[in-house]
Amino acid sequence: MELVLPKQYVELEQEEMEYLDGGVDWGKAKSFALGFITAGVAALAKSAVSKSAVGAVMNSAAGWLAGAIDSAILWCWYNPWLAAGIAVAFAGTVAGIYVLGKKKGKWK
Repeated sequence: MELVLPKQYVELEQEEMEYLDGGVDWGKAKSFALGFITAGVAALAKSAVSKSAVGAVMNSAAGWLAGAIDSAILWCWYNPWLAAGIAVAFAGTVAGIYVLGKKKGKWK
């Protein structure tokens, strides 16, 4: 009986090791990038809140706020069409309230 190797085999030396298929795990790279982005946004949000006039009140809720922002960013990343629809609906609601208030003379 003779050893049969695949047609596209690569012969390696005894002390040699290579990643023949690239060795990059894009799933882990994507997770790392998302984590890095959300951590940066959370840090910016925390900094902005702590420097504002209501910083003393918001400091007690900063951890919750950062977690909520992180969750929202990740949810939007994995559901882009639904997130875009919600953003359009929100913008339309704000514009409608503004126009209605302007017509009723609530603000100038």
